[in-house]
Amino acid sequence: MINGEQNNMFIYRVEDEFGNGCYRNKAYWVNRIKHHDFNPKYPQPREDKGINRYVKENEFCGFKDLTQLKQWFNLKEIKRMRKNGYTIHKIEVEAITAYGQKQCLALIPKLRIKIDENMIFNLPV
Repeated sequence: MINGEQNNMFIYRVEDEFGNGCYRNKAYWVNRIKHHDFNPKYPQPREDKGINRYVKENEFCGFKDLTQLKQWFNLKEIKRMRKNGYTIHKIEVEAITAYGQKQCLALIPKLRIKIDENMIFNLPV
């Protein structure tokens, strides 16, 4: 928890229906986002200024807002991931535990809300 923040905090995350993120195991290869490896635009949390540590067992990665998500993924990547069962979710969390320049870490979520990428990228629905 940062500065006593709690309740009604939300992050955005790309995940499957089971809550698995798009960088987990097989999904990483299926979604063809391996070009993110070793690229400063896509740092691991331990390399992201402001986080500078590994993700704890009770945490996961996400984005503090849609702007941060759109700086990480482009529409083509989002559409490819959607074809493979991954969608954007707005997730209510108990606490955001670290803010990085490119991402944030949060505790295990309480609520997930699926978000349509057309709304995020201002495309006609």
